[in-house]
Amino acid sequence: MKHKLLWIIRHGHAANSLDIPDFERPLSEKGQEQALRVGRCIHSATGAPEFILTSSAPRATATAKLLARESYIVVEQQEHLYLATVDELLVAARAIPCDIRSAAVVGHNPGITRLANLLADQTKYQLPPLGAVCFCTTHPWEDIGLSPLRVLRFISPNEDTA
Repeated sequence: MKHKLLWIIRHGHAANSLDIPDFERPLSEKGQEQALRVGRCIHSATGAPEFILTSSAPRATATAKLLARESYIVVEQQEHLYLATVDELLVAARAIPCDIRSAAVVGHNPGITRLANLLADQTKYQLPPLGAVCFCTTHPWEDIGLSPLRVLRFISPNEDTA
């Protein structure tokens, strides 16, 4: 079986406002810039993913759409991924359509960092806003999380794309 790529990505830096409920917080200008930069890094490192699962929170959805910018990526919003647990994120990742070869999951901490660490079988990662880890597997999506995956790349939101 050919390898598949799975990016685990924390949403971008959100606007801080006491007047807006947490779910509704948008990306800040900094978050938008970081999403474009990280998107370029991802496209350069592995090509654009074909499919992105994202929380329906505006900051996560905006992150996913900016990561997908100028490509034909399917972005699927799922309301239950807002502040999802690692188990909920695993269920979502396991449901990625079987014909997809490269996918991403955009979510929130602490669940998204816990998912990255579970898949890597270590506690190495503490994903900052727009931190991204790429995993490689030859297993079907429904088996994600049953054994450790090989880490191909970690991208920092401040990485230079020049």
